[in-house]
Amino acid sequence: MTVYTSHKESTVQETSPQSAQDDNLSFSPFKGKADAPVVISVFSDFQCPACARLAPVLDQVLEKYPDEVKLVFKNFPLPGHKYAKMAALAAFAARRQGKFWEFHDRLFANFDKLSDVKLLEITQELGLDPERLEKDMQDLVLVAEINKDIRLGARVGVKATPTVFINGRIAKRKSLEELQVVVEQELERAKK
Repeated sequence: MTVYTSHKESTVQETSPQSAQDDNLSFSPFKGKADAPVVISVFSDFQCPACARLAPVLDQVLEKYPDEVKLVFKNFPLPGHKYAKMAALAAFAARRQGKFWEFHDRLFANFDKLSDVKLLEITQELGLDPERLEKDMQDLVLVAEINKDIRLGARVGVKATPTVFINGRIAKRKSLEELQVVVEQELERAKK
């Protein structure tokens, strides 16, 4: 197993050849350029406080590297979080109305208040069709996609959320500065 290091200590650990960005990305929501040389895949849970804190940090990385980074969202709702899977379904249903990232941001802003009522409030705030959203949340295609994310996460070693992969390698540290170090390393690797 290859390990890449930063100025402090190991920040990225290589995973198996079947990496997080190689599987099921066609369905996954992403920001950034589709063909960016650096792919950051984040396995997240909408009720996770650490995930809520990381989301704006990842946006800052994308802001700094708009042409070099693709940020991919992967669902990994934890069993102990009662509304995490429902929130994931709601976000994917909102995607069908063109509002995934807006819904994503509102879910994280309310990670500690998620409920049926809060999901409806977010739906209304974003001007989404609530009946369509509810119908889409029942769609087995969306359920299957979320379950694929969960299985993929388990297969590549996700044990907690958030888990961040950068070009298939687990990022152990997740501060803005440390993520930028790893992105720079990956950009250097891409040049070779």
